[in-house]
Amino acid sequence: MAHLRHLATQPPTVRPLPASLTRLGCRHDSWSQDVLGDFSLRMANHGLSVSSSMMGRDPGYALEQLRHARGLEDDGLRQLAEAMVRDFARRQTGVKALG
Repeated sequence: MAHLRHLATQPPTVRPLPASLTRLGCRHDSWSQDVLGDFSLRMANHGLSVSSSMMGRDPGYALEQLRHARGLEDDGLRQLAEAMVRDFARRQTGVKALG
């Protein structure tokens, strides 16, 4: 808690690091809670813990977890991860799906 007291005493001119601002700007709330829940449960079946909230707000974390999922021997999980990667890429580029 001492570190929080230290921050509270800082003048309002203190700004977050540029990397933190970039991470906040890259927020991608693209997946529904159902999709994130399914993904987390399927990963848990392999003994891997996944944070649904981090999947929704940290693109680096999300892509790392999806990479792990695509490497597991689970066809359903692999298909889900590949669909999530495609959706993530589509949202990042702003390209709308046809149909």
